[in-house]
Amino acid sequence: MEFAALPDYFVEDIADFLIFVLQHIPGVLDELYVRDIVNLLVLLVSCTDKFITNPYLTAKLIEVMYGVTPVVHMHPKANKVMDMVLSHPVGAKHLAPSLMKFFADVETTGASSEFFDKFSIRYHIAVVFKQLWRSPMHHDSVVQLSSDLSVGSTFIRFINMLMNDTTYLLDESLDCLKSIRDTQDAMASQDSWQEQPQELRDTRQRQLVMDERKCRSYLTLAMATLDMMHYLSQSLPDPFCRPELIDRLAVMLNFNLTQLCGPKCRNLKVHNPESYNFKPRRLLDRLVDIYLHLDSNKFVAAVAKDDVGHTSVMSPGQ
Repeated sequence: MEFAALPDYFVEDIADFLIFVLQHIPGVLDELYVRDIVNLLVLLVSCTDKFITNPYLTAKLIEVMYGVTPVVHMHPKANKVMDMVLSHPVGAKHLAPSLMKFFADVETTGASSEFFDKFSIRYHIAVVFKQLWRSPMHHDSVVQLSSDLSVGSTFIRFINMLMNDTTYLLDESLDCLKSIRDTQDAMASQDSWQEQPQELRDTRQRQLVMDERKCRSYLTLAMATLDMMHYLSQSLPDPFCRPELIDRLAVMLNFNLTQLCGPKCRNLKVHNPESYNFKPRRLLDRLVDIYLHLDSNKFVAAVAKDDVGHTSVMSPGQ
């Protein structure tokens, strides 16, 4: 209780300092001095409900963990910090479940920017969670949490938010790609492009820059959430087949499969797709794998129930 009464900046200053060190001088992260910081970091994130009321402070602590993952930082001393996090005895039992709970809870933070904030926070969680998933101890804690599939349970709320984010981010990303394609086609025809008023051309070019930035960001976030859905559905398919989730999941998969393989897929073909993190083969691979992971009578029925999506997927030429 005494710790919970301390000002936020006590912990926030530590987190800001660690983020600065990771970005500029990771070589000073000596194990002897970092161990106490790792203890504090793991304990606060694992028991965030008891110690921290400000969701943005929890998010900053998770950002520190994100900064020491091998995906983000290749410095051996930063990776050593991640190893210490993975082997922490308290974290082995509580860290992954706490991250999953926070993933769902951060849907509402009370800030005016909460809608967009949650995506960057959840991206950090996704990167850290993937590291935990590869550790047998943390993997077991997630499997144990998945045994409770009652309505409103942490695992079901987590899967629900994961599906919501994947649906929104993929939808926005593909819409941006279509807009980019339209502008690129218009600019490719020099004569007709020059015939347009200068003001209109300037407006479309500014919109193109915005679409490119938005597409790049959303596709990065979308692939992170889809990857989570991919490896979780492979090991733990039952939660995805819950009555409150399965129909929406089938609609989402059908819709995006139609977007990538249907008659309008050419609208997504843009110049230099790698610059937008658009990797259609990898995206298609993940979607098809999820279909296969959830192979069951219930899931087949849900896919067939989606009349529009099912017809488009099965008969793309129509």
